[in-house]
Amino acid sequence: MNRFLLATALLFLASASGSVAAQTDSLVFPAFEPLEAGGTGWERAPLYTSLEAALAVEDPLTVYRLDLSRQRLKTVPEELARFTELRELRLDRNKLKTLPAFLARFSHLEIFSAEENELTAFPDAMWSWPRLKELRLGDNWIEAIPLNIDACQELNVLALWSNVIGTFPASLSELPQLQRLDLLNNEMTAEEQELLRIWLPDVQIDFSQPCRCEFED
Repeated sequence: MNRFLLATALLFLASASGSVAAQTDSLVFPAFEPLEAGGTGWERAPLYTSLEAALAVEDPLTVYRLDLSRQRLKTVPEELARFTELRELRLDRNKLKTLPAFLARFSHLEIFSAEENELTAFPDAMWSWPRLKELRLGDNWIEAIPLNIDACQELNVLALWSNVIGTFPASLSELPQLQRLDLLNNEMTAEEQELLRIWLPDVQIDFSQPCRCEFED
């Protein structure tokens, strides 16, 4: 009797294990279909976290999200140029000092992040990203916000924490969709901070304690 029960239990476990394995084997992500012109829903597309994985996709025009953070990149690989339908590109925690001109091909880009690099300026290509909603450039060596930043009319989030920014143009007040401006760990006077609050009364602005820069030697 005990042997019968043991055999029955083992048979049940084997059957259950096979069922689970079959279910696991069926968990294959379907290919993401190309979006129509101006289409939405790209947020549900796969996020590729290596260049090799993205290059393995049969149709490069279905690669909408790419994260090459922590890859120790000193330059942006030229192979990225083929992914012209990108909506989200992350290059955080690399060793980038400049960004290539071919990024201007990503005219549908909505999220761009290159935090914790060695950049000294905003990317020139961003003026070719009319749909840009999030621009994250924290922890770099950026010295100024471009005077024509108001060209980014769809911008919701501008993250510039831990830079060396000394220029804050009035054109920031001409960003109708801006909701958050992160300026933590940028050396600013109390007067500069107050001016930004006046310009951007409905925007969440993150500041560090103001410096007494005018009294330094």
